[in-house]
Amino acid sequence: MITLLYTGYLVSFALAAVGCVWAAVRVRQFEEAEIRQPLGVFVWFTAVWAASNTLLLVVSSEAVLYVVYLIGLVVGFGTVIAWLWFCSAYTGHGYHYDRRIQAAAIGVFATVIAVKLTNPIHGWYFEPRVETTPFVHFAPEVSVLYWLVTAIAYAGSAVGLYMLFEAYFDSDRDVTMLVGLTVVIALPAVTKVIAGVFPNVLLLLHYEPIGTAIFAVGVVTVAQNSFVTVHGTAWRQLPDRLGEIVVTVDRADRIVEYNAAALETFPELEQATGRPLAAIAPEIIPGADGSPTTINRTGHVHHFTTLIREVSVGPHTVGRVFVLTDVTELERKRSRLEQQAKHAENLTEAMAHELRNPLTIVLGQLARLQKIASQETDTALSSADARAAIDSAHRAAERIEVVTDDLISITRHGTPIVDSEPYALRSLLEDAWQVQADPAVRFTCELPSRAVRTERERAIELFEYLFRTHKQRGATKIGVQLSDNSLVIESDGAAFQTGNTDELFRYGVETEDQVRLALANARTLATLHGWSIAIDQTDCPLAIRLSGLSFVTDEESSAETAAHAAAGSDTRSAGSVD
Repeated sequence: MITLLYTGYLVSFALAAVGCVWAAVRVRQFEEAEIRQPLGVFVWFTAVWAASNTLLLVVSSEAVLYVVYLIGLVVGFGTVIAWLWFCSAYTGHGYHYDRRIQAAAIGVFATVIAVKLTNPIHGWYFEPRVETTPFVHFAPEVSVLYWLVTAIAYAGSAVGLYMLFEAYFDSDRDVTMLVGLTVVIALPAVTKVIAGVFPNVLLLLHYEPIGTAIFAVGVVTVAQNSFVTVHGTAWRQLPDRLGEIVVTVDRADRIVEYNAAALETFPELEQATGRPLAAIAPEIIPGADGSPTTINRTGHVHHFTTLIREVSVGPHTVGRVFVLTDVTELERKRSRLEQQAKHAENLTEAMAHELRNPLTIVLGQLARLQKIASQETDTALSSADARAAIDSAHRAAERIEVVTDDLISITRHGTPIVDSEPYALRSLLEDAWQVQADPAVRFTCELPSRAVRTERERAIELFEYLFRTHKQRGATKIGVQLSDNSLVIESDGAAFQTGNTDELFRYGVETEDQVRLALANARTLATLHGWSIAIDQTDCPLAIRLSGLSFVTDEESSAETAAHAAAGSDTRSAGSVD
């Protein structure tokens, strides 16, 4: 007679079988073969197990029931192996690729299956029996060996559950639904214990397929996104806490995980799991030339080298890892070496040109004097020629003295700037003007209260060179102002008569302008600061623009700048400053 209780058991196991088959088909949509394969095997095994339980409720032949029950025992223990395979792959531990673990699993599985299949011979596992209450069903009388194997199966299942819950705990995603589904898959263990202790309350059947069916259907439907997100195949192979920036992507370069250092530098990574890395943080992906990546995200420029490694679990490539190492200090040292090399090259050009020309004049005029002295010519003419030669040689010698002083100064200041501090920009300019002050030149400095990070002595010398250039160009008034975050020094001095103003800043380039060495030295000092210098093509006759100045915030510089300004004011003397 069909009862409500019988119908409930039959429908539950039948639905479990159907649900597992449907879930096994849906599992094939997962892109990651590493989790698709073991999960599919686990769900298919469970589907067969559930179907065998269903047959135990509808078949009446004891011989057939015996065979169906044995099939269920074999497949049921196989689900434990498949479950551990899935849990290891899903959490990225890779235990399933360990040869020793594989051998142990095969050994245990073969031993247990051998005991179960030979039960008709020894009868140590169970004795077949058909019960008629509360309805007709196969109800074998199990032995201690049955419960021992059950304990082994549950212990193995518990190991898998531990790996899953560990992965859930380590994830910063919402895993509430996944946790609930995983708890459901473990509940049948409770029903098995109740059935064993209180046989009048529950039938001693295998309820595990019901929990597995709920879990499988859940992860391929309502919990699919969180299930894929938590999947930690690649991430588990990296230390959880590294100082380097670490970003893990899948085979389609979609973001899988990232560490705290990555999130600090790239806040947009938060909640970006599953999205293409190139669309979220393209700076992480290095260029084709392999040069260090320059990133300016926190107000400071940093340089990173990028190491890319494919992540494989067994024979499968599951993604890539980008590891960015901060090489800012190394890059600064490399830049300083390049600056020093360039500086040495510039000095060589300067000495070859700036000193050779006046020396040629001196030697030429001395040779002329020797010729005059050896000739018996008109005394008045000889005296005039000698005086002209001496004057020319004297001017050339004075030029050598000036050039030598400038070269010695620029050589001394040619090393890279390492220790910079915030200084009030107006104070630096006024200190530089005091050195070049001329009563015939009116100086105005219209600057807001801004501080710039620099080395005071070299900054002042840079501004001296620029003031000297304006004076040599006949300026009667010089003004300083900020324009577009650049410093502009302008005057009414004569404009440069050249089509290529960049040549004015180069050592050893012939121009008609006699301020070339001062401008070349100014560019050297500007480059050491990381600044750029150019002739500003404006309505003003003569303007020189300094760009890229390292301005600092009021919070960074208030106390220190005040101290520097106070110290600088003590060194300033009276001058023509408005």
